[in-house]
Amino acid sequence: QGQRRIYARKSTCKRISKTVARDFLQKHHLWGATQSSKYQCGLYVATATANIQQQGKGGGEDKELVAVATFSPRRKVLRQGQSYRSHELLRFSCLQNVIVVGGISKLVKNFVSSLDSGGQPPNDIVTVVDRDWGAAVGWQSVGFETVHIMDPIVMAIHAETGQRYHLVGAGIRSSDSRQPADGQDPAENERRGLPMHVLEKVDECCTITDDDDDSNSTSSSTEMSPHAHPQQILQEHGYYPIYDTGVERLLLILDPRKRNQTLELWNDSVPKYASNYYSSNAGVSKLL
Repeated sequence: QGQRRIYARKSTCKRISKTVARDFLQKHHLWGATQSSKYQCGLYVATATANIQQQGKGGGEDKELVAVATFSPRRKVLRQGQSYRSHELLRFSCLQNVIVVGGISKLVKNFVSSLDSGGQPPNDIVTVVDRDWGAAVGWQSVGFETVHIMDPIVMAIHAETGQRYHLVGAGIRSSDSRQPADGQDPAENERRGLPMHVLEKVDECCTITDDDDDSNSTSSSTEMSPHAHPQQILQEHGYYPIYDTGVERLLLILDPRKRNQTLELWNDSVPKYASNYYSSNAGVSKLL
């Protein structure tokens, strides 16, 4: 099926509810929706049905939601000692098989202007781009600059179903302990993790031992269990580790006079975003 091109200038941008945004992103975004968004914006275009109705006898107007962007609450960040009102662009997605030309630019501008009118304009916007689908080419035209490229992250994939399971990051919940909340499928709002018994086995195969019995030893060492490597443990349970190509972190400084200082502002920020991945599970750490 060919891709359909829509020009953002022919769309209407407006705030949408969390429910509308969640349903759209669960269907059209690879990572699904998040629960941490505070602001949701959508682009609507008139459908063919609407055009027919308008040519008829006073019909109404149908609108199709073709793109959605969600943003975090405001965060206070010190950049080079100055206080910045910072937001994160959490998700952006178009309809499957649809390209909205200029869509992200229009959504960002609408978000900024809506907060500006409320007296709390943001100073910058942070986001990430999944490098599995290419580098952040095109985002520079909106004003974003690359400030950091994360190392590849490990996940697990089930050999039979092809289902991906997260091993690192926030919001992961074991697949054998996920219970519905508020009458919804938990898969809609949580990152699927491995069953607990598998994670425990992966953790146990890499143990931390203190050389307390060796009076000449003054340090601790990480020892591999004689039983298996974490990769072997995963394979025994039908899973295989896979690695992505990392994510690219981008920063949009909204004051054009300071955009040539984007990288310096990012590096001299408090608090900072994590620059690498970590896990309390010794086996997962071994895979990183």
